[in-house]
Amino acid sequence: MRKFILYFLKFKKLYLGNLLVITIILNPSVLLAEKNKFHKNNPKSQILKQKDKNNFLSESLYIIGPGDLIRIEFYGAKEFSGNFEVLNDGYISIPIVGNISISDLTFNQAKELIEFKLKNQLLRPDIRLTLLNARPIKVSLIGKLQNPGLYRLSSDILNSRFSPDLVNNPLSKGKTGLPTVVDAIQKAGGMRENANYKEVFLYRRLPGKEKKYKMTNLNFVDLIMKGDQTQNPFLFDGDIIEVQQVKDYQNKSIDILSANLSPKFIEIHVVGEVISPGKLKVLPNTSMYQAVMQAGGPIDFTTKKNKFQLLRLRENGSIDQRSYTINLNKKNSYENNPRLENGDIVRVKSNTFGTTSKAI
Repeated sequence: MRKFILYFLKFKKLYLGNLLVITIILNPSVLLAEKNKFHKNNPKSQILKQKDKNNFLSESLYIIGPGDLIRIEFYGAKEFSGNFEVLNDGYISIPIVGNISISDLTFNQAKELIEFKLKNQLLRPDIRLTLLNARPIKVSLIGKLQNPGLYRLSSDILNSRFSPDLVNNPLSKGKTGLPTVVDAIQKAGGMRENANYKEVFLYRRLPGKEKKYKMTNLNFVDLIMKGDQTQNPFLFDGDIIEVQQVKDYQNKSIDILSANLSPKFIEIHVVGEVISPGKLKVLPNTSMYQAVMQAGGPIDFTTKKNKFQLLRLRENGSIDQRSYTINLNKKNSYENNPRLENGDIVRVKSNTFGTTSKAI
């Protein structure tokens, strides 16, 4: 169950003018728990790793699940042919043999199972399976994303008839309109500023009742800089996308940060001793001082020493609070003037001289 937490961020009292700053967010500890649960249930030793993207794609078979609409044609008994929807429990009801569970199976596996059930009833138990209506694609996005969570993605194949062979081979030239990894990341608000564009892990279910996965590492730097489309595969229902954290964030290329994998804007708050405190929409690679200047800049005299405070929400739900001093006459390093992330709050503090001046 998703829980929403109302955070009142205070420095004894933190005001935006006369308005107390209130931030409503999805509790990140819930998402962190789901991420840890996945890795606990799927240790790395049990996950099949594939470095070759072409093999990963060509060997990805469509797995039948609840909501799929399937047509079964009986070659030896055409009167039994018809359309069958996979129910929530994974079963379909077939004439003569009754209910059969085909969820979590590929089309070839389902065909063999149904024919095995029919061989005692029909002289010629030959059938053909065709996917008429694919169920919606639901994927999980975890890691360094603006809005990690579970997303439902649509595609134009949901109302079109096609052969399952086309889905089995995403490298096919056929245009299925299936959503890709980039589509999912964009729907999740884009990647965070500290995301590792070279380590985007894609986990995909293997056929069978046991929930086993295979994994490949996607390199979005090659996608952006070289146009390597194999780094942006089509998605299957049940896929999991995990974006790792970059180790050396300060050396990340501005070209990467400006790609459409990052959000066009992030929302932050600038409060305290600035001319126009409030919520701002800024570019994703905006530094702390640039945000202050977009808020009109520090108020004269009261911020002579340029002391700032940055509040950032951690994944476990706690607040990271750090203080900075920026010298306008020198080039400030990343450590003294960090880039901002979505939801950050920058507070411009007043010094003793400013406080005394106000009192007078």
